[in-house]
Amino acid sequence: MRKRLSEEQRGDHETLMAGKLWAYTPVVLIDFIGLGIAVANERGYNGIAAFFYRTESWDEAEEEANRLNSLRNINEETSILVIASTMAAQNLEDAKECDEPTDDDDADREQYDPFPVEDLT
Repeated sequence: MRKRLSEEQRGDHETLMAGKLWAYTPVVLIDFIGLGIAVANERGYNGIAAFFYRTESWDEAEEEANRLNSLRNINEETSILVIASTMAAQNLEDAKECDEPTDDDDADREQYDPFPVEDLT
């Protein structure tokens, strides 16, 4: 039997992330694979304690993330866009930290703008 995140934990996540577009995602940790929560257009992810979910298999974690997302009516395409938007947000933050302000900043930001996931809600 595979470990699954409890209903209580899922409810806690719904409460904490209320009003945001988010998706469960597998994450690689030091000695195992866990789950995290990716919030659209926010940098990085929010980790879920290994006490609640951990596995040795990426495939198992991915299946669990997909199962949890489907319970929330988040399809795989939407979850991919949400997760990708966290990477775009990271790139935007990195660009802000590295770039000296110039007249081209608006054009630069357009290149790094996160995906328009708000259209998916």
